[in-house]
Amino acid sequence: MFACLHAPDFPVQAVVRIDPALCQQPVAILDGSPPLQKVVALNPRAREQGMHLGMTKSQVELFGIKLCQRNRIQEAAASQALLDCALAFSPRVEDMGENNGCVILDIDGLDRLHGDAESIGQALQQLGNTLGFELNVGIASNPDAAILAARGFSGVTMIPPNRERKCFGPLPIGILDLSLEFQETFRSWGIHTLQALADLPEIGLIERVGQEGKRLQTLARGASQRPLIAREPELKFEESLELEFPIELLEPLTFVLARLLHPLCTRLTARGLDPQLKFRGQNGQIQRRSQLTVLACQSTITMSLNQTS
Repeated sequence: MFACLHAPDFPVQAVVRIDPALCQQPVAILDGSPPLQKVVALNPRAREQGMHLGMTKSQVELFGIKLCQRNRIQEAAASQALLDCALAFSPRVEDMGENNGCVILDIDGLDRLHGDAESIGQALQQLGNTLGFELNVGIASNPDAAILAARGFSGVTMIPPNRERKCFGPLPIGILDLSLEFQETFRSWGIHTLQALADLPEIGLIERVGQEGKRLQTLARGASQRPLIAREPELKFEESLELEFPIELLEPLTFVLARLLHPLCTRLTARGLDPQLKFRGQNGQIQRRSQLTVLACQSTITMSLNQTS
């Protein structure tokens, strides 16, 4: 069995996990260069106010909500934190790509420690909350089915073996991350759900759109049999925070660093490492096994903790 951890609206969650005060506020993430900035991510509270992806900065400013520029350094740190969540349970973890907000892990054999599959999913979700995420967890008999379960349903979702096609049927076709060409093709055919795609004649589908069509149909049926592509876990920990104003005094700097240290220490604990931070000595030599590095670049402070020999 496999579990997929999915953080919806990942660019938003990458910001909010470092600034928990934003959890109860509508937040929109902008990307692009002025004056062409557009909304690329929203949290549910922003959607409730009528905002949608693709709006310009001037349009969303009328709503008076919190606007943040997309920060790929923060997203990279959040991606690593999501990996830490999975690696706390299993050494066999597949990263779906940086800034994707999705990882998969092999949960076979974990029942001895965490109970049945649903209990494992709840434990993963709870650790994700501790790390600052609001996760959906999908559990299924193959990695791709676990991804669909996590992306398509909220909370912890268990897909029983041989029930994938029925469970995924009502989901919208867009959950497959289709190219524009396939979006237009399926729309012209009247294909709007995974069930409609799964029911198409396989040979006719291949004749019209090739092997990619067959691959998409296999995903829609939940019948993919690809292996998990595990990665070697990396002992590197980094957190960053975008500053709205320059910091010149020690006291506010200490406050900012404390906000970064909390998620950093939580990640260390999740990986079973000593959360005590060891600093570089005045003579420039490494005094203990962990090295804390604080990098300041314009309005961004980046803190990293690397395991050293």
